[in-house]
Amino acid sequence: MPVFIQVQPAAPELVSAVALDSSSVNISWVATDDGNSSTLYYQVEYKLSDAPAYTPLPDRIPAAGPTGWFVIGDLEPAVSYYFQVRAWNIIGASAPGNALEVQTFASNPSEPRNLQVPYKNSTAVQLSWERPQQRNGDVRVYELQYRDQNSQDFDSIEVVSTSPTTTQLVVNLWPLTFYHFRVRAATVWNGERLWGNYSSFLQVQTSPGAPFAAPQNVQATANSSDTILVEWQEIPFNMQNGVITSYTLRYKRTDNSEDWRTKTLGRPVTSTFLSDLKPWREYRIEVQGRNAQGSGPFSDPALAKTFQSAPTGAPTDVSIVGVSPTSIQVTWQPVSAEFQNGVIGGYRLKLDGRDHMFVSGAENRAVTIGGLRPWTEYLVEVAAVNVALNVTGLYSAARSGRTLEDVPGPISGLTAEVLSFSAVRLSWQPPTMPNGLIIGYIVSYIPVGRHFPTTQKPTTVQTTERAQNGTEEEPTGAI
Repeated sequence: MPVFIQVQPAAPELVSAVALDSSSVNISWVATDDGNSSTLYYQVEYKLSDAPAYTPLPDRIPAAGPTGWFVIGDLEPAVSYYFQVRAWNIIGASAPGNALEVQTFASNPSEPRNLQVPYKNSTAVQLSWERPQQRNGDVRVYELQYRDQNSQDFDSIEVVSTSPTTTQLVVNLWPLTFYHFRVRAATVWNGERLWGNYSSFLQVQTSPGAPFAAPQNVQATANSSDTILVEWQEIPFNMQNGVITSYTLRYKRTDNSEDWRTKTLGRPVTSTFLSDLKPWREYRIEVQGRNAQGSGPFSDPALAKTFQSAPTGAPTDVSIVGVSPTSIQVTWQPVSAEFQNGVIGGYRLKLDGRDHMFVSGAENRAVTIGGLRPWTEYLVEVAAVNVALNVTGLYSAARSGRTLEDVPGPISGLTAEVLSFSAVRLSWQPPTMPNGLIIGYIVSYIPVGRHFPTTQKPTTVQTTERAQNGTEEEPTGAI
């Protein structure tokens, strides 16, 4: 009769290993040679892909025919495992069969750890966190959410990172504002993101910063010819970003390119006078607030024009020309626009230091003064007049001019001294009204007496000799 030798069974052949989910795998096998003794059970061994040795499962899987299968649970998500199977009979265990590798599905990771703030300023917060303790797969992406204390809606930032520690800078925040931050991670499996839970909220207050807005409703009103009252409302509270410590005004004229002038005031002053301004000038005025962190933007400009005032300049190029023995013509150029200080309505003239006349109309640049004495020097001064205020500006430097010459007035003190039977010495005083430069005298005479008719015409002698001393001797041989 035949003799059968019983030995350990041959190793089963593992034919499949399929992941069922993130924590279980189904394996199946087929029996080979039972060693001439019925196979009693099977035992599964496994190890991580990088582990040096296999670990047997405690389960003994009863043999139920030439094939078998088993579901292994409590595995780690997204982890590669190797599986092999041994068969047992009454003699003992077979060698391990062939090994198959299988990876469990990825799963939702746990929340990121140690969310904290390494750095912050008035408008930005830098956050850092460590990857989840239980990654359950390939963690490649995070969602960082944040909102300020007064908002119900979150803003989100997607962060791609595979590092053990991730940092992210959040910008464009409001200074001195509380924000709530949280973060969650996702594993990626077959192109799908599997999001884990959010971390706990982390509350962070941004640092103080310079004001975000300018003072509101800036108003400027002229108060005099050299002052303007400026008033404004405070920066809205949520834009102050800290305690407002001062306000700065900058202002300049709109009619030239002069540099800005500034004036700084301490809080809580919200009005001030700008002084030492030029009359009748429009000024552009802007206001900014400042806190401990810096200055905010300037406000929209307010415009105001100072009142009129007396001109602070005099007409220029004053010229005087005699036009007749009794009149002169005065011409001038207007006061420089920089010194007019208002609307010029006319000009006032002084004659020899006394007010003489008013010339209406800013466009007038000349006037004729009559009723004067011939050949007389006159001093004239001209000033611009603001008619609306009835004030006179500065007078120009005095300029002199003469009327033209006229016929001299009569001489005086005419006397005659008989020198001989044929000569007479005449003496006289120059005219009290010479009306010009005396260049000579005309002496007319006729004989008188019983021997000469009274109808005889005068004899005329013209002389320039000694014209200024008022004497003349009749030439020898004269009639």
